[in-house]
Amino acid sequence: MKKGLLLACCLVLVGVAFIAGRASAPAPRFQPEVHNEDPLANAFEQFIQAQRDALALYQSREFFAHPQGKAEAYRGLLYAMIGSIKAGALQSHDFPRVMRAVDW
Repeated sequence: MKKGLLLACCLVLVGVAFIAGRASAPAPRFQPEVHNEDPLANAFEQFIQAQRDALALYQSREFFAHPQGKAEAYRGLLYAMIGSIKAGALQSHDFPRVMRAVDW
């Protein structure tokens, strides 16, 4: 009985926290700009803009002023970019291939 009540309280707390987070979250800043009719070119522009936005987030932090922090930020951004390309763009449902999830 106690475990069920504790579980119900936890679920209610998680639900309230989720709703509070949704209500207090800022609006998305990324607004894709469509410059031409080519869907591939538009997708690539959105990808590049997302990289610029991620780099701007890194540059706004205090660790970016330190040379080691700057190098780690660039390395993290490049690793995330390579991982997203390998996981999404290079995969095929028709010809699946095994790849390492953790690299370098």
